[in-house]
Amino acid sequence: IDDFNKVDLRVGKIISCAKHPKADKLLVSQVQMGTETRQIVSGVAAFYTPEDMVGKSVVVVANLKPAKLRGEKSEGMILFADNGERLEFVTTDAPDGEMVK
Repeated sequence: IDDFNKVDLRVGKIISCAKHPKADKLLVSQVQMGTETRQIVSGVAAFYTPEDMVGKSVVVVANLKPAKLRGEKSEGMILFADNGERLEFVTTDAPDGEMVK
């Protein structure tokens, strides 16, 4: 349980999204979490278009070290569940920026 408590899960709202300029499988989203906006790159283009992503309230792993994915900075990870056929958003009605406990 101590290891799980180290993970900072936050509610985010995807405010914009675009296809990655150099990778067909990646989408680049701008995610609002309270007063800050982060760029997050996700490998979900096989399941979602950028238009599908915008407006979704999602759960974000917020305390990951930023990484470059095909040259684009990613500052977190959006959580998805695999239903066996596709990836589904892990969503909530809580306001963006709220901690997930």
